[in-house]
Amino acid sequence: MESLRREIQAQKFYKTLPHKIDNAVEEFKNATPEPDPELDWVFEETGEFGQDGWTISYRHKSVDGNQSSSSNKSSDP
Repeated sequence: MESLRREIQAQKFYKTLPHKIDNAVEEFKNATPEPDPELDWVFEETGEFGQDGWTISYRHKSVDGNQSSSSNKSSDP
């Protein structure tokens, strides 16, 4: 009798599992803020692909603006 009860419980569990997972995913999506869509990134590639010294870098334009203003201050004697 116990094994029959466990089998029924297992069937119920697996039958309702997709619905429970869908609800959990939807709750997570609603609780997670969306990223800022207006981020401006600068892509820079140095050198040729496969050659020594080849690099790729991404940086946010706001960081680029801050670096240029601070480098101008330090370069003036």
